Amino acid sequence: MKTEIIIKRLSKFGKVEHNDINKYWVKINNHFIEFFNQNGLVICLKVRKEDDENDIQSDYSAGVFVKTLKSALNSVGVKDG
Repeated sequence: MKTEIIIKRLSKFGKVEHNDINKYWVKINNHFIEFFNQNGLVICLKVRKEDDENDIQSDYSAGVFVKTLKSALNSVGVKDG
């Protein structure tokens, strides 16, 4: 998936933000859809609850990785159309 296309589709549901390490995220219905940009392609597409955080001491990774944007949007309760 190309990053620019995913950003455009996610922008329908909220402001897509990013940081200096090419991590992007958008908040939808108290969930975050997160991904990384690598050479213009989306990698590590992930969905997590707003109040769920990674815990490095217990090796807990918050959220679930998904293969498609449609799966991510379905898991936060919106339809991409």
